[in-house]
Amino acid sequence: MAAYQIPKLSQVVDRCTTDIAEAMIDSAVPLPRAVIRALGAVSGGLHFLLYGFLKWISDQIIPDLAEAESMLRWAKLFQVTKNPATYAKRQIAFTGTNGVVIPAGRELQRSDGVKYTVDADGTVSGGTVTVAITALTAGVGGNIDVGTKLSLLSPIAGLNSEGTIGSGGKIDAVDEETNESVLERYLEVLANPPEGGNEADYVRWAKEVSGVTRAWCLENWMGLGTVGIAFVRDDDEDSIIPGGAEVEEVEEYLETKRPVTAELFVIAPTAVAQNFNITISPNTAQVRAAVEAEIRDLWRRKSTAKGGTLRVSWVREAVSIAAGEENNVVNSPAADIVRVAGQISTVGTFTWS
Repeated sequence: MAAYQIPKLSQVVDRCTTDIAEAMIDSAVPLPRAVIRALGAVSGGLHFLLYGFLKWISDQIIPDLAEAESMLRWAKLFQVTKNPATYAKRQIAFTGTNGVVIPAGRELQRSDGVKYTVDADGTVSGGTVTVAITALTAGVGGNIDVGTKLSLLSPIAGLNSEGTIGSGGKIDAVDEETNESVLERYLEVLANPPEGGNEADYVRWAKEVSGVTRAWCLENWMGLGTVGIAFVRDDDEDSIIPGGAEVEEVEEYLETKRPVTAELFVIAPTAVAQNFNITISPNTAQVRAAVEAEIRDLWRRKSTAKGGTLRVSWVREAVSIAAGEENNVVNSPAADIVRVAGQISTVGTFTWS
């Protein structure tokens, strides 16, 4: 059966005009300027709006056709809710006089005005003190690089008012989850209904933590009765591989979800960079950028921490479909890329000729 097609506005108007004329005593074809034609145009327009409204209503019951508001309401019924923006966490070191305390709640400021707050009291020992801080601005705007300077808004006697961000305790913030990402997780639930702790459940639970974009369940990771969960954070600025604090965050969340009989291990996969050597024509900045974007998209779709093979033919296809590409030779990789469980292939450097 062919899909139902909404009639065109002109067809609806003609139908209404004909119906009105036939309902009159004199059902002759109305003149061009007859009142019947005006009535038909008004009635047809109203009916056409109803056709459009019915089409809109029908779309709202199909997840991938529904507008964002309707899709989010459907997803919520399946306990899939939008992950909120998170707050960046870092550690900062100050120098000062031994015994001086920097109290919890003390605010610091970056040169661009973004503020942070001290999480817990810290006491100067050996001339330095390192404290954990959290951004007061949600989302990626609160992320901060190692070595960046922050200043205390209220000076503390005996303490240098300027501190330096260190590498410890790093948890990158992420913006509020996109509607597209929520839809993707919602469709995963529909395709893989919850079953009390199967592979799909663990993957879904891991992705409920803000910032986690991909996750994999590694069966019997440390022996019978154990479950390994590897995950990455594709939208982080520095690396997709999570740090220790981010692994701990996911582990704590999964501990509230996992079956009591399962022994859980949450891991950061080991990144194995794959470099590329490609002869491309035309060898322009625009074409190189397009090729790189296609390969990065391929890696995000196909690379996995479960172990497996990335086909070199996929690489050749990605290069060939890049905008502006006319001819190419993929010199490296020259063969399929094989990774073992716990490893994940990442995009390395590009060499062009």
